[in-house]
Amino acid sequence: MLAILSSVALADDFVGQASVIDGDTLEIHGVRIRLWGIDAPESSQLCRGEDSLQYRCGAQAANDLDAFIARRPVNCVPVSLNPYGRTVATCTVAGRDLAEWLVLSGLALDWPQYSKGRYR
Repeated sequence: MLAILSSVALADDFVGQASVIDGDTLEIHGVRIRLWGIDAPESSQLCRGEDSLQYRCGAQAANDLDAFIARRPVNCVPVSLNPYGRTVATCTVAGRDLAEWLVLSGLALDWPQYSKGRYR
């Protein structure tokens, strides 16, 4: 049964208004989608800035991603399922790759194990 559901989950693109869960996770139509090829801080994660002071980098990544999406339709093309059964996908807004935008904005890191350096 899981194999059938997995193939269904990967069969179609997800298009619609997205809720930002954290810097690398969205939800569209009740489906959690992990952005492929990158890693962003968790929503509650703290980081140290250049001034050595802690700041809420996870919240910043999520909030900046939400502001970038700006309630525009998000198009996600499934790549795989992760070990937790979550859809992993490349997602775009107005043709702009969200993972690439996050990395270029300094909000996420390329995860070369998966991306093969695409977002280096």
